Amino acid sequence: MNHHFGKVWKSYLDQHFSAERVEDARNSILGFLDRQDLNGLSMIDIGCGSGLFSYAAFESGACPLFSVDYDGLAVDCAKRLWEHAGKPQDWNIQQGSILNDPKALNIPRSDLVYAWGTLQHTGDMWKAFRHSAEMIKPGGLFYVAVYNEVSGVGLRSSKFWIEVKRIYSRLPTLFQEIVFWLFKAGFSIVRLLRFQKPVKAMRRGMDHDVNLRAWLGAWPCEFAKADKVIRFCEGELRLKVIRTHLTDRLANNEFLFQKPFDL
Repeated sequence: MNHHFGKVWKSYLDQHFSAERVEDARNSILGFLDRQDLNGLSMIDIGCGSGLFSYAAFESGACPLFSVDYDGLAVDCAKRLWEHAGKPQDWNIQQGSILNDPKALNIPRSDLVYAWGTLQHTGDMWKAFRHSAEMIKPGGLFYVAVYNEVSGVGLRSSKFWIEVKRIYSRLPTLFQEIVFWLFKAGFSIVRLLRFQKPVKAMRRGMDHDVNLRAWLGAWPCEFAKADKVIRFCEGELRLKVIRTHLTDRLANNEFLFQKPFDL
């Protein structure tokens, strides 16, 4: 098992977790859902990572809440925030893979299934989509974000970053650290040449360095154009698209789908 993400999220909690970042995470969820809170909604956080968004969802009223990650180190991170929240009985955290039979997770279908930037790192993204859809209650919501596929060559293309991530994931830790600092310096120089601040402001409660480490080490990974995601979800999974937030850059496209009441 590649524990890259677990190590990154542990570092995030150790150095950057704060009430302000929780509020940013909370606003990112509620803003896209166009809700004031999550009261009355059960929720599953697939690939809970640091646990930040599970914590923000719990603070927003999601109940019961189920957090799942295949990485034991990430599960430990989520449990730290569960303890920080007072060890609530209606927040359940477990280790597991969305690629396995959803029934094996022993989690009831929920009103909201949240998978922000996680299904693309399973090694079989479309299978992960299918299993995620099985976990949505009839009439429930599926909030998912996926890397946008960008054609072309060089730094702006998906194919370039697939190779970078593949190579980076195989490097010894020392060489990974060197590559990280080279990219950080390069991105900062480019921003300065554009008369911008050297460090880009982060959304969703994230930290710049943590985000870059997660980006470089995010392997396996897949990219998909927005129309392909929508066609798959509407066609095969029979979900209805409610809302999108799309980009033409190398970033995550966000989608909100609803499951029909008769499924």
